[in-house]
Amino acid sequence: MRIGHLIGSKGFVWTSLARQGNLVQNNFVGANTPVCSLCIAPLRNRANVIRPYRYVRAVLGLWAMLWLLGCSRKESVSVSELQAYVTQPEHGLTHTQEVAGLQITATYRPSDLLMAQELGEQTATPEKLTQLWKKYDNLYLTLTLSKDGREVLTPANGFSEFSEQLQVLSFRMGEYVTLLTDTHDTIPVSTYLFQRTYGMGAGNTLLFAFSKAQLKTQPAYIEFKLHEFGMGTGNLSFRFKKEDIEDLPTVDWKHP
Repeated sequence: MRIGHLIGSKGFVWTSLARQGNLVQNNFVGANTPVCSLCIAPLRNRANVIRPYRYVRAVLGLWAMLWLLGCSRKESVSVSELQAYVTQPEHGLTHTQEVAGLQITATYRPSDLLMAQELGEQTATPEKLTQLWKKYDNLYLTLTLSKDGREVLTPANGFSEFSEQLQVLSFRMGEYVTLLTDTHDTIPVSTYLFQRTYGMGAGNTLLFAFSKAQLKTQPAYIEFKLHEFGMGTGNLSFRFKKEDIEDLPTVDWKHP
C-alpha cells in the first residue's frame, strides 16, 4: 500500500491510498476540519500529519540496538567453568604438538583466572577488582611440557642433564620465546614463571606474560613462538585468533 499526502491551498490534507489500482479519497467532517483516514484525528497543519513509517523506523531501530547489545554482551561464568572453557580445544585457546616424544601444549590464559587465583577466598569488591585488572593487564600464555603424562624434568635422565634443563626452564626461557602478530610486531617476554611441582604433576608448566602496550594495532591473531631450548623440539609456533580470544566468557564476580 502506497501512502501519499497532498496539501491543499487552504491547509486541508488529502490522503490517497493506492490500493489495487483504485484511488480512494478521504472524507471530511465539516468544511474546515479534515480527518486523517490513517489515524482518524483532526489535522490542523502539515506538522500534525502522523506518518506511520516513522514509528516503524523507530521500532526497528530500537530492536536493532537491543539485538546488538545482546550479541556484544559476554556470558558470565564461574572460575571453574572458565578454566574448563579455555582447555577445550574446540574454542581455539589451547594447542598441542608432539615432537621428539614430548607433548608441548600452549594455552591462552585469561587475566580473570589469574585474578581469581590471587583473590582466593577474598570478596571481589569493586576496589579490589579494579586493582587486579590494572595488575594483570597483559597477555598471558602457558606452556606445558610433558612426556607420557608425566613431567619432562626428572633426575632419571641423569643429574647433569637434569641440572641444565632446570637452569633453562627456571631462568632462561625468556630467550627462547617471542610473540608475533599478523602485522609483524615482535613482542618479547615481559616476565615468566616456572612452576616447580617436583615430579608430582602431569607436566612442567610455565606462565609467560607479554605487554599489551607493545601492540601497535589490534592483531587478527597472535603467534606464540617457541625456539629450540635444548630438548630436541626444534622451533614451534602456536597461533591464537582474535575472535577466539574475544569470545571468551568473563567471570561472574558476584558468584565466582
